[in-house]
Amino acid sequence: MKAVLMAGGEGRRMRPLTSTVPKPLLPVVDRPLMTHSIELLARHGITDIVVTVQYLASQIRDYFDDGSDYGVTLTYATETQPLGTAGGVAMARSLLDSDEPFLVLSADTLTDTDLSALIEAHMSDEARLTMTLARREDPREFGMAVLSGSGHVQQLKEKPTWAEVVSDRVNTGIYCVDPEVLDLIPSDGPSDWAQDIIPILLREPGNVAGFLSERYWEDVGSLATYLSVQRDVMLGTVRSGIRAFEVDENVWVAEGAEVAGDVELNGPMYLGPFARLEAGAVVGPDSVLGANVVVGRGARIEQSMVMGGSWVDRGCELRGAIIGRGVQVLHDVRVNDGAVIGDECVLGEESSVSANVHVYPSKSVEAGAQLQDSLVWESR
Repeated sequence: MKAVLMAGGEGRRMRPLTSTVPKPLLPVVDRPLMTHSIELLARHGITDIVVTVQYLASQIRDYFDDGSDYGVTLTYATETQPLGTAGGVAMARSLLDSDEPFLVLSADTLTDTDLSALIEAHMSDEARLTMTLARREDPREFGMAVLSGSGHVQQLKEKPTWAEVVSDRVNTGIYCVDPEVLDLIPSDGPSDWAQDIIPILLREPGNVAGFLSERYWEDVGSLATYLSVQRDVMLGTVRSGIRAFEVDENVWVAEGAEVAGDVELNGPMYLGPFARLEAGAVVGPDSVLGANVVVGRGARIEQSMVMGGSWVDRGCELRGAIIGRGVQVLHDVRVNDGAVIGDECVLGEESSVSANVHVYPSKSVEAGAQLQDSLVWESR
């Protein structure tokens, strides 16, 4: 069986991180998010994967190439314009088998769903599409599925209000699909599985089956969720390999990293390859430092993420922040909860970034400045 991995979205809710990098390449514990989906497919014996790309497509193709490094074969279908979740899959129709079902999943979710059980459930049912469902006590940010007694989906309600909530089952966007369903997708514009195609299938009972997964699933759709999934990987809540040594409980240190003798490490935390922590630094809990990150003397980093190649100088404090790639955080800088610093920025010495402020890529914050509003268009 083949799979379609959807990797074409712009990830607008993840900006400024996705201003320069496609969302599937954002690191989760120092490995691109899409890597986790590829490895999940490979574990279930699905090695022929079609990847739909559009936004910053060349970066994804250049990074993963033909997939041979992951033991799979990747074929790319490039959208010339955004076609939506269903439209992108239909565009790749010529790359799929016309007589065999296929899997559809997103490159920007983190999951260890039992894909083999999903396939088995689909093959044993006469449904044309099998939808993987997860439980959520609050389904208002998802597509809420209402099931019949036979386990088939009767209704799919996108982002219901509390008054409309009658189920805790939500659509994960992971499907097993019969090839003739592609005939329902229009070829003259964008279309979406949940909003356009599944409602057509639901006009006839039994067309859509529900497969309830009790495994981990998280839609990485916000910056807050992006931080939380880092913790889930480090704690092993989701089955996803960490390329590092566990030197203490949930303290992960990758090969080549250097840690001074009086550094304090509080798990869960991750230190990437060839990163360096200088004397007196305090890191964690819930912190991820990428490859080649340097943290100076006495710096404190808690519940934060610092991406590869960035430098956090002496005396800095990062609390609940996300720092992009190649950022220079000069000495005695404070970056507060919810702040996000885009790639290649410079935070001048003794400056501070207030809570929830976003600094877009390649910007500079001058020494001593107190930044209380997001820095989007101006360079400084």
